[in-house]
Formats: sequence, structure tokens, C-alpha cells
Amino acid sequence: MIQRFLHNPLLLKVALVGIFCIILYLISVALMRRLRQNVTAEMDAMNARPQNSSAVTLAAYEGVIRQLREQGNQLQRAREEAQQQAAANENINEAVLANLSCGVIFFDRSGVVRQANRAAKLLLGYASPFSFHIRELFRGLSRVEWLESGEEAHSQTPFVEAMQQTLRSAGPFPRARIEYLTPGGHKRILGITAAAVREKNGEIQGLSCVINDLTEITEISQRVDRNENLASLGEISAGLVSDFKKSLNIISGHAENLMREDTGSAGRYYAEKILSEAESLSRIVSEFLEFASSTKH
Repeated sequence: MIQRFLHNPLLLKVALVGIFCIILYLISVALMRRLRQNVTAEMDAMNARPQNSSAVTLAAYEGVIRQLREQGNQLQRAREEAQQQAAANENINEAVLANLSCGVIFFDRSGVVRQANRAAKLLLGYASPFSFHIRELFRGLSRVEWLESGEEAHSQTPFVEAMQQTLRSAGPFPRARIEYLTPGGHKRILGITAAAVREKNGEIQGLSCVINDLTEITEISQRVDRNENLASLGEISAGLVSDFKKSLNIISGHAENLMREDTGSAGRYYAEKILSEAESLSRIVSEFLEFASSTKH
């Protein structure tokens, strides 16, 4: 049968076609399976890719958030350090102002006291001068002397006007020396200087005033002037006394001549009186000259 099949061309062709179809079917099935596997793998990859992208995006956002938080913490630390530094500087400024021997007062743009150190309170005699206007603060002023021009005034009006003018225009304030009576009745000689305070943008923020106590210096200067005047007066007096002593010596000489020439009792009596008084005055003058010489040296 096999030989007959092999010798029959038609059957052989049919068999070959069948075998070819079977092989083609198997190949098609294998290709379809491979294609299905590839499609499944690609679909799985496509399904996995968005998840990976979302994970990457989420990680990036988390990194940005961490950086922003770190920057925020750094800014907060910098802000706290700046506040601490500002507080430390303010404490230093307050300590410096509190320990200054001269008074320091700050007026705002309306001329009202906003800050005053301890020395200013003591010099002006106020426990708390805050909210005082310039005119109220210096109401105890009785005399002002402008040191540069030498002009004087016996009221507070020119002084207050000069302070207000400096506050308005930021012009120079002429240095002044004032006679001031505290609310407690203490008389003081005070040196006053003032200058406008500007902000960073150039606008006038207020007026700073520095007060120095010149009472003791003025008293010493007055004593020195008085001593110099007394010394000059002493020199003049010494010259006059010396001339006076010479005149007394002349009078004494004439009295002695009268005593020798006049033999009468009355003339001799008066000559002796003149001589005695002249000698007494001469001793007084000599003692005065010795005292003046000792005090001079």
C-alpha cells in the first residue's frame, strides 16, 4: 500500500500539501503564541511604566518639599539669629546710654520725648520725662548763651525755636550753654548740643540732644577768674601801699624835724602824735605787704 501510495503522484501531492498545511499551522500557532507573549509583555510594561513614572514624580516632589522645608528652617534660624542679634545690640545700646555721664534725649518729629537715659533724668530733675514737649522739658531755662556767636537771651523761646528749626530742616544747631532750674530747685549750668536723626531713606526721624553738666566747670572757672582778679587787685594794692608807706616815711621825717626844731611844748606834743601815728600806720602797711607777699608765693 505504501508502494502504491508512493507511486501515485496525486496521493503524494495531497500528502505533501497536507503535511505542509500541518507544518504551516504549527508555525502559525507558534507565531501567534509568541506574538501573544510579546503583546502581554508590552502591556505589562506599559502598565508598569506609569507606576514607575508616578513613583519618580512623587520622589521628586518629596525631594523638593524636603529642600523647601530645609530652606524654611534655615530662614527661621537666620531670622531668630537676627532677632537675637538685634536684641543684643539694643541691650548694648541701652547699657551704653545708661552708663554715659552725659544726658541723651531723643525727640520724635513732633518734638516729644521718646527716650531719655538716666543722666538726662538726673540733670533735668525729672523721674520720667517721656511724652514731654521740648518747651515743657526746658521750662526751667532762665538764660541761654550761644557759644559760637556769644549772643544771650533770658527766656526759653529762642532756645526752643532753634531746636524746632533743627528738627524741621535738619540744619545745624548752635551749641548753647543754659542756666537751668530743676523742679527740685537746683540751679545747673548745662551745655546743649543737638542734631537731627535721619532714617535710611533720608527722612527726618527725630532729634537727638546731648546734655553736659557744666556747673562745676563753670564754678571753677569763676573761682579762677575771681582769684585772678584778686591777684591783680593785690598787685595794685601793693603798689598803692608801697607809695603810701613812702608818704608815711616823709611825714615821719617831717615830724622828727619839728620835734628837733620846735622847743615849745604844744608843737612838740603834736609832732610826737604825728610821728606815733605815722609809725603805727607804717607797721600796718609793712604787715600788709608781708601778707600779700606770702599769699603770692
